[in-house]
Amino acid sequence: MQHESERDVAGQLTRDMVAECVGVRVGRLHRLVAREFERHLRPIGLSLQQLEVLSTLTLCAGPVKPTVIADLLALERSTMSRNLAILIDRGWVASTDTSTTGRSLSVAITEAGTTKLAHADRAWRQAQVALIDRLGPDTAATLDTWLTGLGASERRS
Repeated sequence: MQHESERDVAGQLTRDMVAECVGVRVGRLHRLVAREFERHLRPIGLSLQQLEVLSTLTLCAGPVKPTVIADLLALERSTMSRNLAILIDRGWVASTDTSTTGRSLSVAITEAGTTKLAHADRAWRQAQVALIDRLGPDTAATLDTWLTGLGASERRS
């Protein structure tokens, strides 16, 4: 049986999280924003993370190690690997072995990937407009301020 004080602490934590938890709110915001983008991108066969990887590879303009992309996007290595596997399988990204041991992989966007990225333009813009209409014109600037405050400002902007 739990101690009464543990129940009290757990109850207070729950009330505090509901009332003011930044992590819970940001997580919910992420899911809702991603859902809007996914709704627009799904018909063209892309997820928001895949679109982000393709656009980041375009900015890098040449082969780059997946860890560099993961760091730029603040993605876990396993998430980066899963996304790259799908993009490589679809022919939108090419991987090259840059060492004699086979352990140093670099990736680059392919011509087919560039075409796919171009086809995503309209869907991305529709999602962006829908969100800005609902959240306000200063949304991107506010988010950039938050990212800077956390030391993770967008280097790609």
